[in-house]
Amino acid sequence: MSDFLQIKNLVKYYKKQEKPALDNINILIEKSDVYGIIGPNGAGKTTLLRIISGILNQTSGDIFINGKKRTNNFKKKFGYVPQDISLYDELTIVENINFFGKLYKLSNNKIQKESLKLLKQFQIENIKNKKIKNLSGGMKRRTNLIVALLHNPEFIVLDEPTVGVDVQSKKIIIDFLIELNKQGTTIIYTSHLLDEAQKLCNKIAIIKNGQIIENNTTENILIKYPDINNLENIFIHITANE
Repeated sequence: MSDFLQIKNLVKYYKKQEKPALDNINILIEKSDVYGIIGPNGAGKTTLLRIISGILNQTSGDIFINGKKRTNNFKKKFGYVPQDISLYDELTIVENINFFGKLYKLSNNKIQKESLKLLKQFQIENIKNKKIKNLSGGMKRRTNLIVALLHNPEFIVLDEPTVGVDVQSKKIIIDFLIELNKQGTTIIYTSHLLDEAQKLCNKIAIIKNGQIIENNTTENILIKYPDINNLENIFIHITANE
């Protein structure tokens, strides 16, 4: 499997911050990985996802795609789903899709074709004309994902994609992500739901205080701690004793 995305010596300082939010992060993500980034609150997970997606700039370090330093047109390769819902409340689902599709510079035909497919896959085609403000949390999450996937990105970057959703929405989202990954899309994902991460991710990085303290395949992490029976307990053990 060839290298796909490499993060080298990444450092991020925020203004008036003595310690870095991210401190010398090195990660290799291969094509079709489901790569989980987990850590306590304030560890730097969201900062890292925003830098990977191009929303934030790093202080130093480099990001490479297929061995080449990332250029300004890389964003078309990425879909980013933030932890907070990023939709316009007064617009309907379809109106939001059309608005963000135009931001991606997609044609009307492309927007219509992709949105029709995604609305069916996420099972919300029957409420597509409802305003966002009138939707449940689960329906908003599904719409957020649709918006991020309209342009068929090579990477989908997910910050807590199932936080606060109902059981049905969670299943629909996870099943969709598994199928999307089977089709070749690389997924970079963070969550506090570690049972979900263990099932979904083939690789895991554990981050604490802006540093990676464990980085391996999920299988190897579980093998490394044979007396601890799941990822959640391993995470508690590592972060408590690091």
